[in-house]
Amino acid sequence: MGIPALMMGFTGEGQLDPTLLADRDRRLGIDTEAIKHERQDLPARPVIKGANAWEQGEVIQLQRAEGSGEHGRGDTAHFGTSEQSRR
Repeated sequence: MGIPALMMGFTGEGQLDPTLLADRDRRLGIDTEAIKHERQDLPARPVIKGANAWEQGEVIQLQRAEGSGEHGRGDTAHFGTSEQSRR
């Protein structure tokens, strides 16, 4: 199964690759800069203590792997049938 991991949102400027942002805006037909401009008057709220605890301490960055990555050795005979195939 691998190590447990959580998905998180970006919490500050400059964390998202601008190329990915431009691609997303193009695909979804949105303008992130216009949205930021519309929201500039919203007051920033203080972050609750401990809410971003992941920003301190050791951080593990997962890497994408082709196929089954380090866990695959080609031998799948010991795997059981999936729940979907039992239906």
